[in-house]
Amino acid sequence: MKNCKIKFLEHVQIKINLDFSRRGNLSLQLQAPSGTTSPLARKRRMDNYAGYRNLTDWIMATLFHWIENPRGRWKLKIDDFDPTISSSG
Repeated sequence: MKNCKIKFLEHVQIKINLDFSRRGNLSLQLQAPSGTTSPLARKRRMDNYAGYRNLTDWIMATLFHWIENPRGRWKLKIDDFDPTISSSG
């Protein structure tokens, strides 16, 4: 990344492999080095259906990283919105 000529981003794409049992409880967020966080999957209260099963090379894009400097450590945060309901992944 030292010789990268990209100064600012419009969006970021991530490629993930995912297996999670309750789709509506999955939280995915990408955090930029500046602290800007972009939600990739949000809580969906009425979504109690089976989850994301064996997704391979699934591409998701952020919408909150306009004019973001690409340099630094990026973090993908994965969480379960409702730990009182049994989910696995």
